[in-house]
Amino acid sequence: RSQVLFLLPEIALTPQLAARVRARIPRTAVWHSGFTDGERAELWAAVARGEHDLVLGTRSALFAPLPAPGLIIVDEEHETSYRQENTPRYHARDLAVVYGRQLAAPVVLGSATPSCESVFNARPTDGSAPRLKVLPLRARPRGGQLPVPTVVDMRQEYQSQGKRAELSAVLVERLRATVAKREQAIVLLNRRGWSPVVTCTVCGVTAQCASCDISLTFHRGAGLLKCHYCGHEKPMPSACPACGGKLSTTGLGTEQLEQLVRQAVPGCRTLRADADTVGGRQGHAKLLQSFAAGEVDVLVGTQMVAKGLDFPRVTLVGVVCADRALAAPDFRAAERTYQLIAQVAGRAGRGERPGTVVVQAFDPEAPAVSCAVHNKPRTFYDAELALRAEYGYPPGAGLVRILWTGAQEEQVRAAAEGQAQTLFDAATPLGCVVLGPTPAAIAWLKGQHRWHALIKAPSRGVAQQWLDQVLPLKRAAGVTAVVDVDPLTTA
Repeated sequence: RSQVLFLLPEIALTPQLAARVRARIPRTAVWHSGFTDGERAELWAAVARGEHDLVLGTRSALFAPLPAPGLIIVDEEHETSYRQENTPRYHARDLAVVYGRQLAAPVVLGSATPSCESVFNARPTDGSAPRLKVLPLRARPRGGQLPVPTVVDMRQEYQSQGKRAELSAVLVERLRATVAKREQAIVLLNRRGWSPVVTCTVCGVTAQCASCDISLTFHRGAGLLKCHYCGHEKPMPSACPACGGKLSTTGLGTEQLEQLVRQAVPGCRTLRADADTVGGRQGHAKLLQSFAAGEVDVLVGTQMVAKGLDFPRVTLVGVVCADRALAAPDFRAAERTYQLIAQVAGRAGRGERPGTVVVQAFDPEAPAVSCAVHNKPRTFYDAELALRAEYGYPPGAGLVRILWTGAQEEQVRAAAEGQAQTLFDAATPLGCVVLGPTPAAIAWLKGQHRWHALIKAPSRGVAQQWLDQVLPLKRAAGVTAVVDVDPLTTA
């Protein structure tokens, strides 16, 4: 008798899916890092004894001691949370494929917005057969229709309203209509807090984290300025610490967005889902239960509301600042933007009632936005893969990032520049390109100075040949060097 390993990208997705799976397979175990050491020890022993037919969990469930796994499922395979960023570094999706090959067991990679890697591997290359077989879903759950999209050009919206508008007239109108019909809506903004920038109107100084090259985010409810990278926080001052001038906030976060929705739709019952509101072991589950029970009209949240959730009464989805992430210094920015918009749009109209989607963007013609809104996945992936190939980025090419970090800037710079020649000498004969070493996009993070180099190889195989020649890197006092193959981010 064999078992099933079912991987999910986040703990937040386990409550709803676990209930549905257990209704069909009672001997299901939930596996993730949210349990105590004692609970995990008991679960480990029970799974090893074969007491469970299915293990449902996050990336660490890949190491569950199933006696005879016969099927591996990786749901939302495109999610970056499958990647373990600290030692030991691994990508659960890729390891699942290797694991399945060793077991001679089928592996199912599920996603409505697959990663560029999976799309690439599902296409023939150089006359060879595809590595993955595509099994398309021909219909939505319960046979529902895709939501009707509306794209709002916020440049024109600003002109028509004569002021800076965070909520378009179309989205406000649809929200009011949805609440009036006793239906539900989800509004996505992938940025938490009240405002991401606090600036003095007199001297122009911006509140910065003391340990990072990052501006502090204002959280109005807590009255705090917080760094979303290192966790540093301090009380919001009443005046500029440098000159005593008046402070102003710029930009929008979910905390402010929730208030704007309540103001625009009088009597609307709202709930916010972000890292500030789902604390505690059962915080996210309780929040979703409240929404599912109809106690809330509009759910405002970050990307955690965009995927894997199934609420039949949701007929409207709004996306605010849809194209904001396209400006990130990262070659995956377009892919992530497309996936986020398409995923959250899929939350609308999953029941008997038809759904609509309102997407607000300053560049609605951007391929990542337009293709997601108008459901043109092939158009997006064709263009994105062609662009990646033109500039030598994965998945068709190999990419290695070396990141040097340390408390002393001069030591980090010296270590990076001191190893530069070794990197170039190994790269040239293999046809690789070395970019850097140079300060990273975020050059100061969590009290550490950061330099990096990117090595672009014609293929992953060539990248491995390059690594074989340069590793291990020469150690430098006070400096840590991390080698990251196929990095998820280059910031």
